[in-house]
Amino acid sequence: MPKVKTTVWLEDKYVAIVDDLAQTNGLSRSAVIADYLERSLRDKGEQAGLDLIVPVLREDIRKQFSSLGDRITGLLYRTALESATGHSLIYNESVHRLGETHAKTLHHQAHQAALGRIKHPIEALEKVKGESNGSRQSELSQSDTTEPNQD
Repeated sequence: MPKVKTTVWLEDKYVAIVDDLAQTNGLSRSAVIADYLERSLRDKGEQAGLDLIVPVLREDIRKQFSSLGDRITGLLYRTALESATGHSLIYNESVHRLGETHAKTLHHQAHQAALGRIKHPIEALEKVKGESNGSRQSELSQSDTTEPNQD
């Protein structure tokens, strides 16, 4: 790239610093000043580019998380709706078959158990996993002891 000669006026203290750098690196005063100026402008250009792109990226990320939040909110709403529907059906059937007093007692016990699982989710998952493995082992051992159908 072609270069253009430019005169720069510096304070004495800066000339002394530039001369020390030039002597240490075996360069001319002009080469040290040109190199410093070019690096400074390049860094500022990169910073200016970042200043332009960061707000765009920030807005895009915000939109992505917002839409993700909307999807999660929708899933939670649907889960709550399905849960409430199932709960209502089971409770009404329990009242019909067992009577209101017994149905309320069972409802309260189930509610307390659910709260316990919410308060201690790791233990609840381990218990479910253990029950699942135990029931599977039970199914396997039962299938080993039953005679195959000889039709």
